[in-house]
Amino acid sequence: MAAQFALQQINTNHQVTLMCGEHLLSGFNPRFQQRVMKQLYRHGIRMVQERATDYRDGQLSTATDSLTMDAVIAATGVMGSAWTAATDLQTIDNGFIAVNALQQSISHPNVFAVGDVATRVDEDMAHSGVHAVRGGAIEADNLLAYLRGEPMQKYQPKTRTLYLLSCGDKYAIGSWGKFSVQGRWVWYLKRQIDKRFINAK
Repeated sequence: MAAQFALQQINTNHQVTLMCGEHLLSGFNPRFQQRVMKQLYRHGIRMVQERATDYRDGQLSTATDSLTMDAVIAATGVMGSAWTAATDLQTIDNGFIAVNALQQSISHPNVFAVGDVATRVDEDMAHSGVHAVRGGAIEADNLLAYLRGEPMQKYQPKTRTLYLLSCGDKYAIGSWGKFSVQGRWVWYLKRQIDKRFINAK
């Protein structure tokens, strides 16, 4: 949506096509998904529920069609890191380092991992930037505690996580557990949270 909004400021004929496979935003509550679909429609974004198989000479191919594209923005889901295959670390879900509640490798106690490189084995937890940041703070403390031979602490993720999706035109949609909201005020909330996060660095 942000790409569509930005491109149409340059030329109203620019058109964004979203290829999303069979499911858009799987794992989110249905109300949030419906809100996003309506905003995609409002922006005039064409949606193709197929996976891209190839892109060459300006043609983006799917299993059933070939689409003319000037450019492709690849925004794929998270995958395990390829380098883990060259180690003895125990992995799960195609390359993610398997870690416990301490963010500690279950095969190598002196290795700690968090974020998109790791998967918790003790509970189902999404690969999310929120968990990477909050779990990263616990991981850093645990790494030092491990080196000092001190007790370590568990990272206990919150049962509900706030997700804010910008629609590109100072409008946003929010999801928190089973609840969802939308509007310009949600965009301003996202802006404030993002600015606070950047300034904290």
